[in-house]
Amino acid sequence: NYKISVVTPFCNVDMKMFCKCFESVKSQTLGFENIQWIVVLHNTEQKYHEAVHELLDGFENVLVKRLDNDIKNPSPPRNYGMTFATAP
Repeated sequence: NYKISVVTPFCNVDMKMFCKCFESVKSQTLGFENIQWIVVLHNTEQKYHEAVHELLDGFENVLVKRLDNDIKNPSPPRNYGMTFATAP
């Protein structure tokens, strides 16, 4: 059981920046193993899908989901990600 679920919308973000985000999540004092991290790839180019999966697929507390639609704001991926949350 996780103490918190975090949803991160991702849309063609520079991978160096995303790696900094990942390092920040991993270094939380709560403990990374206590965090369910849900990354929603929203309208993202295939090269980013591959890079994110390569980075995160080995972590059992990380879910990577895909959402493709015509909406260009963070609400749909955030709401979609929340459907997978198992913690507050």
